[in-house]
Amino acid sequence: HVCVHCRLPLGVATRYAARFGGWLGEECAAADPEALLVHADVRGTIQQFVGGAWSELPAIPPDRAVERGAAQVTRAALDHVLERRLPAERFVQFVRTVG
Repeated sequence: HVCVHCRLPLGVATRYAARFGGWLGEECAAADPEALLVHADVRGTIQQFVGGAWSELPAIPPDRAVERGAAQVTRAALDHVLERRLPAERFVQFVRTVG
């Protein structure tokens, strides 16, 4: 709930900075020009998944826009950790063929 750069509380407009490993407030956006602009609904959904128990998660899945935003943040984090782009589509196809 705080900016990883300045440690001030996050506002509505936030960015995900894989390089810093967390959320940047809009006032710190220049600290990482590659940080992804993230809608508040996406950030809230991710924080709910990370911080809550499975039983506390809503029974209704998030809408497609939130799902895509969460996937984009997840991909950015994985790409940063792996130091390369994750070929997720090819991996899924490989798993399907192995079976």
